[in-house]
Amino acid sequence: MSDWHAFITAVENDDVVTVKRMRADFIDARLGFALWQASKNNSVGVVAELLKEPSDDILVYTSEALMDAARFNSVEALRIILPHTDPKLHDSNALLWAVAHNHQACVDVLFDLSDVDRVWEIVNERRELLSAEGVAYFEQRVNDRAQHATLTEEVSPAGVAGARKKI
Repeated sequence: MSDWHAFITAVENDDVVTVKRMRADFIDARLGFALWQASKNNSVGVVAELLKEPSDDILVYTSEALMDAARFNSVEALRIILPHTDPKLHDSNALLWAVAHNHQACVDVLFDLSDVDRVWEIVNERRELLSAEGVAYFEQRVNDRAQHATLTEEVSPAGVAGARKKI
């Protein structure tokens, strides 16, 4: 009989050797749960190992793993998980967790991949419950994005082939 507790301890401690050795002892649904635990503990090596040729049962947990990687400031785990899930799921909750806890590096990774407008709505509804610094950083990113969009529009051609730029 396999020792699930020993396996989870290895997952939490980023013990890739033990995870590789014991991985075959567990069904993929349990490995998905292990992925989720690894993301919370910034067990980057284990996250990478579990996402090598993952089954659908493992991939079911990627959305939760992404949210918890952002929640616990596991930037490297976040980057490894991103290709396996859509950060816009669940109202871009991963970005919201990063903002809520002022994990600026996670905000930076998720910002262009998430539904920023939806997160901005939620942030404004729950502002008093979130990190003031995290909200301020996110607000600055949102304002910078709006300013960039305005400047891009102002410098784009006037719609005529060969037209001069406005600035």
